[in-house]
This record gives sequence, C-alpha cells and structure tokens, in this order.
Amino acid sequence: MFQLRQKGHRIPEDLSVCALGDSAISRSNDITAMSQPLEAIARNGLFLLDSLMNQRLSVSETMLLRLQPKLIVRGSTVPHK
Repeated sequence: MFQLRQKGHRIPEDLSVCALGDSAISRSNDITAMSQPLEAIARNGLFLLDSLMNQRLSVSETMLLRLQPKLIVRGSTVPHK
C-alpha cells in the first residue's frame, strides 16, 4: 500500500486492497482480509492423513471439503454501491 500511495493512488478511494489471510500485517495496516479457518484446515488435514495411513480411505477416493472463510472489513476497502 505504501508504494501505491507513493504513486498517487488513494486507498480506498481509488483502489480497494484486500489480503488473503488475516495476518498481523493486515491488522496493523488496517487492510481488509479474508480470514481462513486455519484450525479447521489443520483438523481436516490430520483426519485425512490418519484415514489414509490407517487405510480407512484410499488415495483414489475423492474428498470435497468446503470451509467458510470470513471477510474482515477494514479501512482499505469501501462498501459496494
């Protein structure tokens, strides 16, 4: 955002900025972020690994898992009109 501002862009008036992942950098710079459910990702990854290792699932089986991210609106975006 620093470089965008140096080039004369106003945030959020000219450009909206959104980060993937709610990191300390996003929080400290007031950047809107998509927070990912890291605990659920880890828990399901371990479940899948354990299931494969203990032959409850085969590698050829497909698993679809949808986890809900969370939008954290901060000062780097404006509301949609």
